[in-house]
Amino acid sequence: MESYDAGNYFEEKNHTVRVTLQYKEYFGHISYNIGGNCFGYSVLGNPFEVLDEFDMENLVENDCNLQYSEDNEVYYVVLKNSIGDTLEGEFSKKDISNMIICMEIVSCEKE
Repeated sequence: MESYDAGNYFEEKNHTVRVTLQYKEYFGHISYNIGGNCFGYSVLGNPFEVLDEFDMENLVENDCNLQYSEDNEVYYVVLKNSIGDTLEGEFSKKDISNMIICMEIVSCEKE
């Protein structure tokens, strides 16, 4: 991002947050939008605590085919390593949260 204005509390903003998940040498990414009058660290909460089923279906990026099964209360994900091998798995909210290795605000625009 070229510039980030964290000082204007009177403007509604739309942030795009990118999350990297990793298990051993396998990784994947999701990105989602979060709007409102929030900035910086407050935007970077645990996505698995705030994203609902609708949000999961409307991710900006989902290169790991992340899905949530409300019936089983598990997340399904397909992670890849650097040579393209895949690792598929089902994870609890706690386990998939522990796979978060990076969160970054990649864009911020006025609503």
